[in-house]
Amino acid sequence: MKNEQLFPFERNRYYGGKMLTSADFTAEQLYMNNKRRFLNRALYGTGVICGLNVLELEDSSILVENGAALDGAGREIVVAESVVKKLQALKGYHSITGEKAFLCLRYKEEEVHPMFCAMAETKDKEYQCGRIEEGYELFLTEGEEEEISPERDGFFREGCILDNEDFKLVIKMPVFVSKRKEVKISLILYKKTEQERELSFEGKVFMPGFLNEKGSHELFLHMESRVLIQGEKQEEAFWMQVEPAGFGGQVLF
Repeated sequence: MKNEQLFPFERNRYYGGKMLTSADFTAEQLYMNNKRRFLNRALYGTGVICGLNVLELEDSSILVENGAALDGAGREIVVAESVVKKLQALKGYHSITGEKAFLCLRYKEEEVHPMFCAMAETKDKEYQCGRIEEGYELFLTEGEEEEISPERDGFFREGCILDNEDFKLVIKMPVFVSKRKEVKISLILYKKTEQERELSFEGKVFMPGFLNEKGSHELFLHMESRVLIQGEKQEEAFWMQVEPAGFGGQVLF
């Protein structure tokens, strides 16, 4: 159940006399989980739902209060009880070299309740875990943890405009849009090196299927000059409307 690809959706079709195997029951769980996670991500986004406040204690310890969150794949992360952790005991602590670190929370699964499997093919598979326990993991990192993001698994598409030793400039837009609705198109600039550099950008993109405020298919992109530090990013948002003609419901670009 560690999949991160949520669609296309496929569910079981039952009929009289159908022989069911473990693959059928796994497919049933995948369908329900993936549909729920798809909606979680599309409707609610990512972040803290409730709780999860972090308090600093003495002797280099922290208290993470109970709560819940959604990750970038729409998976629910539940911290059922408040937990106290020593920073030195957290994964990633010994890799920290700077003065700043990020405390991160991520989804984790663990197979539990081993039981004897009478139809095991080999001896090393005589015992199989009968359940999957959904949990979480706390860890430290020097940079903001990259979540499982829509850019990589289907919700958004990125195109690279510029990539040199100092900067990377990309354009990002949704894969799925609805006719007559506005769509956000982002221009994102990443600073890659420590050297102080400035970059400004102007450009024009022809967008068939989309209309700007003047009713044409041209998208005018621009980004004013600004000094960025290493690891920083600058984002500019542009809006266009999906052209009503020729589209039916949801469309895939």
